[in-house]
Amino acid sequence: MHKGSLLILGLCVTIAVVQLSAAEKGPVMKLQKTQLGSTNPVHLCGKVYLAGQPGSQDLKEAKRLGVECVVSLRDPGELPWNEAEAAKEAGLKFLQLPVKSPDALTDEVFDKVREILRDSADHSVLLHCGAAVRVGAVWLAFRVLDQGVPYEQALAEAHTIGLRVPAYEAKAKAYIEARR
Repeated sequence: MHKGSLLILGLCVTIAVVQLSAAEKGPVMKLQKTQLGSTNPVHLCGKVYLAGQPGSQDLKEAKRLGVECVVSLRDPGELPWNEAEAAKEAGLKFLQLPVKSPDALTDEVFDKVREILRDSADHSVLLHCGAAVRVGAVWLAFRVLDQGVPYEQALAEAHTIGLRVPAYEAKAKAYIEARR
């Protein structure tokens, strides 16, 4: 066989393996801007709402839209009201994984959020922080590691969601690189 033909054949096999590997992770959903009451920003991807801080009325709206679980990346001290209680009153499960600074964005937080997002195929989730900066960081890791989205595409999505603090982006990149 000609050297050029072998190179093309090898390239085709590599592309097929990459496509099969991505297909095993399931269909890749598209990120779209959406609304959730007065919450800003809000994006939806599959059954996952990615957002800034919702208000108590927004939590009721989330329930009406089918959300079952709210995951907050905020420290309880960041809010002047009890979000856990408001979520409970709205009929939502509430989980808090406080990430007050880039140093608090640990491997354990990434692992837990990725686990929750993998389970979102079965139920709708609202993942939020103050302005979706921290959400963008954990979303970046999930999209690359769990859904096979190329890094640059996932990074663009993370920026669209709200990731704009270089230290959070660096934490996500290091986490991803350690698991590839």
